[in-house]
Amino acid sequence: MTKNKFVFLLPPLRKKADTFFPLGILILAKLLRDIKWDVEIINIDQARYSQKEVLAMLRELQPNVIGWSAVTATAYSYIKEMTLLIKKEQPNALMFLGGNLCSVSDLLLNIGVDVVFVGEAEVSLPKVLKCIFDHDGIMSDIPGIIYRDESKGIICTGASERLPLKDRFSLLPREFDGIDLDWYIPPIEIPDHYGIQLSDYDAHTYAGKRMITIQIQRGCQAQCTFCHRNSKYSPFSVDDVVDYMMHLRDYYNVYYFRLASESFIGKRDWILDFAEKVKLLNIVFDIGGARVDMVDYEILHSLKGAGCIAVVFGYESGDQVVLDEMNKGITVQENLNAALWTKELGLGSPPQLIIGYPGESISSLLQNLKFVRVCRRKSISCNMLQVLPGTPIYHYAIAMGYIYNEDDYMMAVSDKDASDLSSFVNMTKLNLYYLQAMRFLIGKSAYYSNRAALWYNVFIFLWGVVLAIYLLLKIPISQHLIIYIVSIIFRIDIDVKNQSIGNIGNYMKNKYSTLKCFELLKYGCVAEFNRYRGNRNDG
Repeated sequence: MTKNKFVFLLPPLRKKADTFFPLGILILAKLLRDIKWDVEIINIDQARYSQKEVLAMLRELQPNVIGWSAVTATAYSYIKEMTLLIKKEQPNALMFLGGNLCSVSDLLLNIGVDVVFVGEAEVSLPKVLKCIFDHDGIMSDIPGIIYRDESKGIICTGASERLPLKDRFSLLPREFDGIDLDWYIPPIEIPDHYGIQLSDYDAHTYAGKRMITIQIQRGCQAQCTFCHRNSKYSPFSVDDVVDYMMHLRDYYNVYYFRLASESFIGKRDWILDFAEKVKLLNIVFDIGGARVDMVDYEILHSLKGAGCIAVVFGYESGDQVVLDEMNKGITVQENLNAALWTKELGLGSPPQLIIGYPGESISSLLQNLKFVRVCRRKSISCNMLQVLPGTPIYHYAIAMGYIYNEDDYMMAVSDKDASDLSSFVNMTKLNLYYLQAMRFLIGKSAYYSNRAALWYNVFIFLWGVVLAIYLLLKIPISQHLIIYIVSIIFRIDIDVKNQSIGNIGNYMKNKYSTLKCFELLKYGCVAEFNRYRGNRNDG
């Protein structure tokens, strides 16, 4: 009997292909093979296939189902265009989609996607396939999907089921079929912005070894209003994580692990136990996602001793008002503690900042300028706010009229990263040119942060003069321009207006009761969406 065929498509995410290990797709592929499906993976992101090449491969494979792995919302434009082309050539093939782009399910259903998967699909995907192809079960009884019913409209079945932790761990693949291991497990190369050298960690030991960027843990303890990655924090046991890392070391020569979880550091006992046990592997690693309120000096010192070379925190801002609006649940002092501890211990930790949040003011930008000076890190990431679906800030932008047409906006933000100003939605009361100038000056504050106070102040003053001239060329003469110039040259705020609108999530809560199920997902109403169970007519 001919097997049913499922083809996963990994779309291009940025101008340069990503080396982030596609663990989720490998898990789903294994699950489908276990239920006798023939599975292929077309990695468009890595190979950069043309549209014609992708269509030709699909014509040859003739799949029953095509599944998009849309890990970022910025893949919308490509997925929309390709879905329309694929549906035209293969109208009988079902089109599925999972990943963070699921939050705009209504837009996706309009362009030809048949079923959108919400959250983890290890349980829901096999059930949907059995329902459709084996006539086993009822679609509307399967949690974690959104689809269109001809008579009822959009059906949303709420949050997905999650496998028990032990079952989830058993699915982590030990062999990697269908992907280019030379690409995803390349020779070791430490990022320049960490400001450290492999020679600091015994170059002889790690010569010829390989690295991997992988998300072993899932979820985060917080619900920041700008973040679309809001799955529940649920870590594997320490022994399981270390065992998996040891397997990758022994079988794939991996000696540098880039642990790119949303929030790798959780409970204190867990991370201290991890540090003690991973030390025995004689590897190096960095932690690409951590919260400042989850660490102290002892934790960071233990990680350093275990082979950790960097911990990346999402500081987001050096201003408490903005942190509160973001619902970060942290303080500026906690940010400073983490920055100073990692600096003292010699851990790489480039500050990550977001500017341009609603309520951003001259005062808050000047606080960021001071914050990066104290951090003493030459390299930082200072990006503009990127408004993405699946977040309360996206809800706010639509409700307040900053985004008029969702499809147009999603097309505009596609293939853009947070450093790109072309799709920035300015919801502050500040001029865009001023925001750009201050972003530049914050970067210079970091660059000169290790200089003596005299030279730091001289360099920042001179750059302030240059940026003031820039503003004079860009902004008409006005009282606002004078205020901007004074702040950027002398680093003082003579306006002193509180532009805070309060916590965005709380601000939008009074609108939640009017939202449909799929809109709760789109607008980052995590708690309300997760409480929902059962099918519902959202049409």
